[in-house]
Amino acid sequence: MPDTREPAIPAPPGAVSNLDHPEDVLHTVNLATQVVCIIVVTIAVGMRVAVKVRLRNGLGLEDYTTIAGWVLFIGFCANMLVLNVYGGGYHAWDVPKDQFVSFQKASYAVTLIYVPMVFVIKLALLTIMLRIFSPDRQKVIIIYASITVLLLYYIPALFIKIFFCKPISTYWLGPEVTGGTCIDQRNVIIADSAISIVSDLWILILPVPMLWSLQMSLKRKLRVVGILGAGGLATGFSVWRLYMMVEESETADTTWFWIHAVLTANAEAGIGLICACLPALSSYIASLKSRANSSYRSYKSHELSSWNKLGSSKKGSGNHSSAFPPTQTDQACLISTIEAETSSAELRREGEGERSLTRESGGKNGNGNGTGHEHGKSDGGVIHKNVVVEQSYEYVK
Repeated sequence: MPDTREPAIPAPPGAVSNLDHPEDVLHTVNLATQVVCIIVVTIAVGMRVAVKVRLRNGLGLEDYTTIAGWVLFIGFCANMLVLNVYGGGYHAWDVPKDQFVSFQKASYAVTLIYVPMVFVIKLALLTIMLRIFSPDRQKVIIIYASITVLLLYYIPALFIKIFFCKPISTYWLGPEVTGGTCIDQRNVIIADSAISIVSDLWILILPVPMLWSLQMSLKRKLRVVGILGAGGLATGFSVWRLYMMVEESETADTTWFWIHAVLTANAEAGIGLICACLPALSSYIASLKSRANSSYRSYKSHELSSWNKLGSSKKGSGNHSSAFPPTQTDQACLISTIEAETSSAELRREGEGERSLTRESGGKNGNGNGTGHEHGKSDGGVIHKNVVVEQSYEYVK
């Protein structure tokens, strides 16, 4: 029986329509991308929430905005998978015409979800900055102003995309069926991509000068800049999408081009969510390292204590000897005691999340913010010292 189905568009010169076995251009790529994005981003957000609940016994505004961004991202990925069902990633001349209507409906849903998804993800990044820089009123005003500007753009953008066509069904049925009209979608998406690039760059560079006013080490500042710098990849994908919209968007091969262009939105949103999770995950990883170091130091301290007891129990002919020379034993005890205190301080510091800890310890005569007291006694040539180290801490948000 001959195939009476029609392709969505006629095949171009030199190509042959194949509705039964279409050429896989981006179909599998889209499927793999959505699966990987869903898994990786879900793990990152889940770990962030778990870390915050464990260390803080509660979630903050930045956590709720991150979760909201993740929900919208999952909806976005789900609609991208629906596009695959109706020929996404194939050439339009290899897709039956009756499937093309469903493809356009899913495309419309992707367009609508993209706007709030991107806004909420950027809001999550800005709320993280709000918490970090909350003591500084000037910085808080700048961040709130940034949120306001984003709202002033994304709210109208959402309404423009909702009413691309009048009636709305013209978007997937076409003006020849409904008799309606549509605005130039290409120009809207080009403008949207340009705004995304500008806002991505602003969010990327905004915290850099702010960080330098915080009382934290240069190493920690550079680490935070590196974490935030990962968001530069999202900006790169926005630039790529803008280039594609300018150079290729007039093609009639919609089922191929739309997947090609919108995959950049997957990367943009996924990277943004991962960047929102990195500060919390980085602090948790650092706390695990600190805990491991603390266990090792406790073991070494116990080992040194055992050797000291063994040395003090041995007596020579008229002179007492120890397993270590007296100076070495005193120094080892002092170092191990201070290291144990430092490890506890580091654990408390990491438990506060993305905060900076400045530790000052005084000398043995009580100078500075901390004091040290030594009590020594001689026992037949072996010196025993009890060292008490008192420390003061300054937390800087």
